[in-house]
Amino acid sequence: MRKCSTCKMELEVAYFYSGEHRCKSCMNEKQRKYQKQNREKLREYNRRYYAEHRKECLAVKRKSDDKYRDELRARSKSWRGKNKEAYRESQRKTREKHRFSISIKQSLTQASKHGWVPCTATAEEIEAAFTGKCHICGVPESECNRRLSMDHDHETGAFRGWLCSECNHGIGMLRDSHEILQKAIEYLIAEPKRR
Repeated sequence: MRKCSTCKMELEVAYFYSGEHRCKSCMNEKQRKYQKQNREKLREYNRRYYAEHRKECLAVKRKSDDKYRDELRARSKSWRGKNKEAYRESQRKTREKHRFSISIKQSLTQASKHGWVPCTATAEEIEAAFTGKCHICGVPESECNRRLSMDHDHETGAFRGWLCSECNHGIGMLRDSHEILQKAIEYLIAEPKRR
């Protein structure tokens, strides 16, 4: 047993830091008060120290980050293996919550891959335009094989609307050309006359 010089309580040796005459609780309280009273002084010291020892600080941080990242990956993988249904549901909720920002990111990825101009609309603009139905054929998303796709002009980046995969592929196959689409309409109208 040891007596704390601050709170005067008799405590087990485990409640004291090595070589200290104050208990851990009193030491921690003293540290908190000091930090609160000297916040700016400590910030300035930390800034100076980091500037002078930047490489060492980054190396220590990188080492601890790598170790933590590896542990986190292992725990996550283990949890996903044991909780497959909960993981799928969690992923579905996340995709639903961030659907419109994900669509913008996918547009950027596809644009860089194919050499298009990416969509210039914001997530809020495409969310406001979302009706749950294809803007060409009007089929509800619930009746489609896949979710509705965000469509934009590949030359200007202007957002055009939400399309089902069939309509989106259709205008893509016609190279987004008004002239070809008009000829296709004329062809379909005139087709019975050819038979």
